[in-house]
Amino acid sequence: MKKHISKIVALAMSVLMVLTLGACGGKTDNESAVSGIIGEFDDEKGNGITSSDTQTSGSKGGTNSVSSGTVGETTITSEVDLSGKDPFANIPSRLRGTTVTFAHFGDEGSSEYQKVINAFTAKTGIKVKLIPYDQDTYVSTVAQQIVARSAPDVIICNEIFPHGLEIAQPIQKLLDLNDDFWDKNVTNMTTINGNTYYLNSLNGVWHNIDMCFYNEKLFKDNNITSPGDYYKRGQWTYENLRKCLEQVVKAGKVGGYVDPKMMAASIGAPLVSFDAKTGKFSQNLTKAVSAFQYCATNIENKLWDIALWHRNFENGTIGLYIQSAYGAKYNGWFSGIDKSIINAVPTPQSYQGKACKQSESIRAYGISRGSKNPEGAAYFLRWFLDYSNYKSAGANVFLSDKLENAYFETLNRASKEGISYYFNRAIYDYTAVTADDIKHIAEAPSAQASGKLASYTNEFDAGVKKINEKIKSIT
Repeated sequence: MKKHISKIVALAMSVLMVLTLGACGGKTDNESAVSGIIGEFDDEKGNGITSSDTQTSGSKGGTNSVSSGTVGETTITSEVDLSGKDPFANIPSRLRGTTVTFAHFGDEGSSEYQKVINAFTAKTGIKVKLIPYDQDTYVSTVAQQIVARSAPDVIICNEIFPHGLEIAQPIQKLLDLNDDFWDKNVTNMTTINGNTYYLNSLNGVWHNIDMCFYNEKLFKDNNITSPGDYYKRGQWTYENLRKCLEQVVKAGKVGGYVDPKMMAASIGAPLVSFDAKTGKFSQNLTKAVSAFQYCATNIENKLWDIALWHRNFENGTIGLYIQSAYGAKYNGWFSGIDKSIINAVPTPQSYQGKACKQSESIRAYGISRGSKNPEGAAYFLRWFLDYSNYKSAGANVFLSDKLENAYFETLNRASKEGISYYFNRAIYDYTAVTADDIKHIAEAPSAQASGKLASYTNEFDAGVKKINEKIKSIT
């Protein structure tokens, strides 16, 4: 999908401007943080979920970039009280019966997660209204809701950074971000000019961290050293990953897939990176060449068939697949597979003798500008991002115990080694470059990788400049 603003998007922006002008003469958004939306709560059933149809405003031909200055903000004056062994013991009684509106992408509304939300309502008396949004137009749609004074409370930033800054309000006055519960990698990455806009928990289930999934049965049946074997020995490198692919092919199967953009981030050269200290993006095309050459060589040596995709992993003929942690979930990439055959490990820890980091496309949660119940939203985030509440609610969100363990082991590696975030979606939105353009670089002969990446230098430089100007204008 080309990322230039279309006529339809221009029309949507015009609508936003009209809504903004129309809202100027009304009540201000400087409402008390404790006002809340008064709703109904069924004490007996304890069911805190209501839902509505998917928001469709701007969902056709839309974009995740909106004009700055079109959204309001609710004033936050003090932190919520999460002190003590039970963070929810001191919730003000005035919040009971209020509603938190959660604008999500669809996953958070799935059955197992609803158990966690129901438990939150039973515990606190705060209801949760789930509203599914189209991920491709999430920011522009939420922005329209904010301007129309029907803003959600809880919002998500998932590959839509920095666009997500446009709809989020600073959260540091509402929550103690020094609490060890929060993931410092996320809060540091989304803190600009002293304001923190998004957060995630340190050990929650909502990280997009990359993992190496492999067919454990295939490796055992063919007496092949598996990724898990290498990992246990402390020998999990990209060189040994290739040995895995080669041995699987010798056994008459398909080796596996290594995503070049993920590997580029892992070796420390994401195509586009963000420095939170300076508040600026930069591009790393020349540094990413070795990752694309590695992946191209795999294809040249017939260790991977470019006609395949992750669903083919379920047929049991593919050795391994590097993909996001969504693959570990009960409703994720590999939900149709025989769960007894699949296992996972973190991504390799070194390449060409140099240490690698775990890689991730950032996923974080915040509070919308114009939120009418930011206090209730803060309590909800503290609950929803705490995995212990999933256990107590009986929510089984992982495909298997093995994948649950592998997921948290990957988070553990990241906490020790650091995390390398990649922001490819950002550059795609500010250039004519597409995800397929980048993917095809690794499908060409490896000798061409350097030249093909270099050919995008001017576009990436121009795109990064636009992104940095955008951040400056909205923060």
